[in-house]
Amino acid sequence: MKDSFIIIFDADNTLWDTNAIFQEAQFAILKDFQDAGWLTNFQSRLGELRRIDNLLMQRHRKNEYSFDDLVIALSLFYNQNLSEDIAVSLALERRGESLDSSTLAVVTKAKQKFFQKLEGIPNLLPGVQEVLNILYEHRLRNRNLATVLFSEGKAERLDPVMLTHNFKEKSYFDEIVIGQKSPESFKKAAQTVSFENEGNAPIVVVVGDSLKRDIQPANEAGFVTVYIPGGFQGNEKPKLINEEPNFTIRNIYQLLPILQKLGVSIN
Repeated sequence: MKDSFIIIFDADNTLWDTNAIFQEAQFAILKDFQDAGWLTNFQSRLGELRRIDNLLMQRHRKNEYSFDDLVIALSLFYNQNLSEDIAVSLALERRGESLDSSTLAVVTKAKQKFFQKLEGIPNLLPGVQEVLNILYEHRLRNRNLATVLFSEGKAERLDPVMLTHNFKEKSYFDEIVIGQKSPESFKKAAQTVSFENEGNAPIVVVVGDSLKRDIQPANEAGFVTVYIPGGFQGNEKPKLINEEPNFTIRNIYQLLPILQKLGVSIN
């Protein structure tokens, strides 16, 4: 009996370029703050913003938190010359309640521009359309392969992206799962699909751009992991042994020979 395979894809910065959309939205905040006289040379300030963003992700324990907190923390950092840690702590503690009217006006304008920019639809990353088509054609001919999209993103942001790129209409995925990632949730994502001839446990392959959010929990779930560095985190280096991927690729095309090596008979 043939082995069965499940491929679980991360979405943001693995299949489409979410980083480009967020970067444009983040530059809009910095530009408004520059116009208010709080900083200069806003194009060079993205690193500062990303560090504060990372602190907020750590405090919220998720990547997609209430982005009002980001704008308020940045206003405290730039306008009141606070440290990154203190700006984040005060933003979470006060939620903007202590801002004076002129500061609040700048923050409100920046938030509006930020959220408007976030409504943009990211482009698919190079090769994604072609690889998903190849896997779809294989799934039509072979019932031993299933694909799952697993994202931590909010449904209201993800749905327009999938609609624009016709993901649901083209049936690229057997299941779409939205939720926090952990070893247990990866196992549950794999259990959302089944095969007509159940034999051995399926081989599960997880493809993602984050060592911490994708590779580590998938490794702990006992799955095969494929790391594809994305624009958001860049090329990360494993800090823990369970962050070591089984494979690292530079573009999505390189996934196909890995699947062939594992036993998927892709033409």
